[in-house]
Amino acid sequence: MGCIRHFRRESPGTRIIAVDAVGSVNFGGAAARRFIPGIGTSRRPEILRSELVDDMELVAETDTVRTCRWLARRYGFFAGGSTGSVVQAVLRRAPELPPGSRVVAVSPDLGDRYVQTIYNDDWVAETFGPNASTTPTTCCSS
Repeated sequence: MGCIRHFRRESPGTRIIAVDAVGSVNFGGAAARRFIPGIGTSRRPEILRSELVDDMELVAETDTVRTCRWLARRYGFFAGGSTGSVVQAVLRRAPELPPGSRVVAVSPDLGDRYVQTIYNDDWVAETFGPNASTTPTTCCSS
């Protein structure tokens, strides 16, 4: 909320797109089981002010896993689950952006906390199925 308030004060024309996990209740979605910690909630936080958000993007955990692994493979960037979700949302929205747009994406975590989950082939296959670590359609094929 601090980032949103800053942008509202310093750059009122900036569109704020919130990113959340499918299964989180932050923005009124239906509660569902989630496996990746750090993004999404089971109860709406008191500090959340959804009226300050222009739009939102829900990201499925399989897309989070795929995006994190794609970032590591393609760019050597060891992203955490929240960061993978944010990057996935940016990639989805990219075709809508007018030429010359500036995008700020907050990268709130790194992959060190996810070595035994997102970056563990066995955990990913057991949790999400054998195809869960393939490259998402909104990422490059490399």
